[in-house]
Amino acid sequence: MRMDALIVTCALVALVACPQSNAQQFPTTSGHGPAAPQPFVASSGNFGQPVKPLPGYDVMPVALVEFADAVPLAPSQADLAPPARLPASQPVGSGAIAATMPTATPARQAVAEFTAPTDSLWQTASHGGTAYQTDGKCPADCKGKCCCPPAWAHRSGVFGEFLFLRPRDSEVAFALPVDGDIPIGPVGVADQDYATGFRAGLSHCLDECTSLVATFTQFESSTYNFVETDPTPALRALLLHPATTNAGSDFLSAAANYDIDFQLVDVDYRALLFAGDCFAVNYSVGARFANLEQDLQVDYALTGTTETVVTDLDFNGAGIRLGLDGERHSGHHGLLCYGKAFVSFVGGEFQADYDHYSTADPSIVDTAWRAGRVVTMLDLEMGVGWQSPCGHYRLTTGYVFSTWLNTVNTDSWIESVRTNNFVGLEDRMSFDGLTARAEYRF
Repeated sequence: MRMDALIVTCALVALVACPQSNAQQFPTTSGHGPAAPQPFVASSGNFGQPVKPLPGYDVMPVALVEFADAVPLAPSQADLAPPARLPASQPVGSGAIAATMPTATPARQAVAEFTAPTDSLWQTASHGGTAYQTDGKCPADCKGKCCCPPAWAHRSGVFGEFLFLRPRDSEVAFALPVDGDIPIGPVGVADQDYATGFRAGLSHCLDECTSLVATFTQFESSTYNFVETDPTPALRALLLHPATTNAGSDFLSAAANYDIDFQLVDVDYRALLFAGDCFAVNYSVGARFANLEQDLQVDYALTGTTETVVTDLDFNGAGIRLGLDGERHSGHHGLLCYGKAFVSFVGGEFQADYDHYSTADPSIVDTAWRAGRVVTMLDLEMGVGWQSPCGHYRLTTGYVFSTWLNTVNTDSWIESVRTNNFVGLEDRMSFDGLTARAEYRF
C-alpha cells in the first residue's frame, strides 16, 4: 500500500470517528462571504447538515462521501431534490479535507459530493438566475420549483388603483347675499367635494434590482351650487368686471358649474437603493406628462335677463420626476406597510380665457392670457397592505396627498381680469384622499 493512500485512509477514519462537536466545517467558495457555522455530520443516512445562508449568499450544503469504486453513494429518498448552483468541479474550500488530496486517484479516495438539504425549514429556488431562501412555507402552486423571491426583488406585473380625492385651494366665491351693501347670508361658493379617479399601469423587471414602471392617472371632479334671494333681499355678483353695466345690480339667483380634471403619464426607472430581509428602499428617476383643466360657468339671473361668465384654464407640460419608495414586511401573514415620496418639475404653458355675455349682449368682456410656467408637483403616499405567500397577488390601501405649486387657479385668474392686473399671477392647488390598489406580479 502506498504511503499517501495510507495517510488518506487514516484521515477518513479519524473524521468518521470524531464527535459531532469537533467535526470539520466546509466554508463557502462563492466569494460572497462566510455562512453561519453549522456542524458537519458524517453518517450513512445523512451526509451533511445544510448550511442556512444569509440573504443573498450563494451557499450549498456539502458532504463528504467515501467510496471505493469512484461511484458516489446514492442519496436517500428524502434527499432527491437537486442542489443549486455550485458545480461539483469547483473546489470546496481551503479548510476541507478534499483540498489536501493527492493529484493521483488511489483505489480508495475521499471526494467532495453535494447532497440535497434535509432541513425542511428552507428551500432554494431560481428566479432570474439567483437562488432565494423562503420561510419554509412554500405554497402548493410552486409545483416543486418553489420560486419565492425575497421582499426586495423587483417583479414584472400589472396594477389598477382606485382614487378618492378632493381638490383643495381651488374654491371660487361667486355670489354674496346682501341687504344694500351689507352681507347678510352665506357666500355662494363653488368648492369641489370628493370625487373618484383611477390609476393603472405596468412594471417590467429588468433584473432583481431594477425595473421600468409606466403609469396613467386620471381624475375628474365636478360641483354645482345654486343660490337665490329667498330669504335674502338680493345677490351681488362677485365675478363680473366692475366696469360693466350690471356689475352693481342686485340679482335674484346665481348658479355655478365648476369642473377640475387632470391626467398624468409617468414613466420611471426604478432601482433598489438598500434592502434587508423584511424591508426595501428604492429610488426612481423618470418623466412626467401632465394636463390640468379648470372650467367654470356662472349664470346670474335678473328679471328678463341673464348674465353669464365662462372661464377656461388649461395647463399642458412635461418634465422630470424623482422619488423614493420603501416598504416593510411583517414576515407573517403577508402584512406590510409602505411609503412613497415623489417630486416632479414640469415645464409647460397655461392658457386662460374669460368671457362675459348676456341675453342682451353676446360679448361684453372677452379676454385671454398665456404664459409658460415650471410647475412643481409634490406627491406623498403612505399605507398598509397584504400580499400572497409568493407575492403574486398584492393589495394595498393608503392616504395620498399631492400639491401643485406655481399654478394659476380659476379664482386668481378671474380676480386678475376684474382688476386689470396680470402681473405676479401665481397660486397653488392640492389634492388629497384615499387610494386602494390591486396588483398582480409575476
